[in-house]
Amino acid sequence: MKKVLPMDEKNKYPILKCKEIMAGLGLDFLAELGRHLTEGWVYSGEDAFIMATTENLSQIKETNSHNCVDKDTWFVYAYIGNLRRVLGLVPFRLKYVAFRRDNGQIKVYDMNRLLQKMENL
Repeated sequence: MKKVLPMDEKNKYPILKCKEIMAGLGLDFLAELGRHLTEGWVYSGEDAFIMATTENLSQIKETNSHNCVDKDTWFVYAYIGNLRRVLGLVPFRLKYVAFRRDNGQIKVYDMNRLLQKMENL
């Protein structure tokens, strides 16, 4: 039996919620999904959605470029869901995790410290 995707706001799947939010910000969800499927990592489930790539922190901060060799950072382009769950899904740990805020600013965290703080919540 095929599962029908819910259309009401309360029960919307995370991937659909992300698509809606990105559209509201003028971002091309399908283009970014395609880029992350070929160059990064994507998880989509009923409880969470994430698009991320591995990057070099100094390159992200200095040039806003995502084409570098020494990868030490998970750059989370978009996520929906509980942050603890989302970070628990990444296939391997790196030194840092970075997020771009809606205002364009990049927020960087030491990945192990962030995970430890979330465990204590």
